[in-house]
Amino acid sequence: MDRQHLSPRRAAVVCAALRGDFAAAEREGRAAAQLSLETGSVASMLICHTGLVLALDQTGQRSAAARVLERMLTLVADVRGGVLRYHAALWEAYLKLRSGDRAYREPLAEALALGRREGYLSNYAWWPPMMSRLAAAAMAEGIEPDYVRQLIAARGLPPDEDQPSDAWPWPLRIRALGRFEVVRDGAPLAFRGKAQKKPLELLKTLVALGGEGVEASRLAAILWPDAAGDAAKVSFDSTLYRLRKLLGVETALVLTEGKLALDPRRAKLVRTVLALGRRLQGEGRREDAIALYSRALELDNLAEDLYRNLMLCFRELGRPSEALQVYRRCRELLSVVLGLQPSPETEAVRRSLDAAPPA
Repeated sequence: MDRQHLSPRRAAVVCAALRGDFAAAEREGRAAAQLSLETGSVASMLICHTGLVLALDQTGQRSAAARVLERMLTLVADVRGGVLRYHAALWEAYLKLRSGDRAYREPLAEALALGRREGYLSNYAWWPPMMSRLAAAAMAEGIEPDYVRQLIAARGLPPDEDQPSDAWPWPLRIRALGRFEVVRDGAPLAFRGKAQKKPLELLKTLVALGGEGVEASRLAAILWPDAAGDAAKVSFDSTLYRLRKLLGVETALVLTEGKLALDPRRAKLVRTVLALGRRLQGEGRREDAIALYSRALELDNLAEDLYRNLMLCFRELGRPSEALQVYRRCRELLSVVLGLQPSPETEAVRRSLDAAPPA
């Protein structure tokens, strides 16, 4: 079996799981696991069996998932280090934790110690809900806390849905009881200078109105009551952009269909789209990534990261002229609407287009 023919099967498992279709993920996972046995590659077999164990676990087939896990552990029985052992130990810990088996602590400690030593910040068939659950358990047990915090920050992991989030190491916290305070990475954020007054007022107003699904027009009317016509919208867009930059966490504020909200879980529209889009890019599915980024930009046309990744997709497909069109759209919106220029990172991608050969 050629490993290249196995890749579409692996990708199908991951994509089905990401869209929540675990029945399809199980079908694809079984086919991929069977085909992987013909490759003779431990890595291929482990990855494909991972897709199957995920699908079985998520569809409530715990006994079947445990049997597949045993096959995975057999594959790395003689391995004492490296990413394959890291990956298998994480899944062993997760399934034991899900079943209520306190023995999850041993494989979890093994995996996280290995991850700390080797600097691993990802693993095969990365599954965010699994890693959030394991990270919460590790912090509760005091297992490799520094590495776990690093892992959470690097991957933007949200807290486990079934666990309280108060102890989660959020990159950004907003406190509005007693006194208003913004804390980033554990330190209070200082807002200084006249230029930062309006962004802070926007944040306070959003919090005061509940912080969820507040009409942008309502916010603009409160903050710029004397503005006429489109002037209030222009002021709102510019102030929102500056507020995102001040906070340093662009996804903390989500603008969808004309409504602004605080993102308490760090994993809403832009972050989710970027994570899925980069996964598609890594799998070579750039056309799917293009469709995803384009649709997301219809919902939030000021998310510069989306433009930049869309440009990269077109560049990687040998279509620099289309990438340049995306850049021009990004530059025009930032300049005309916000009075700003694209970031150095976006400009670097634009310069790279000059050397990109056409398809």
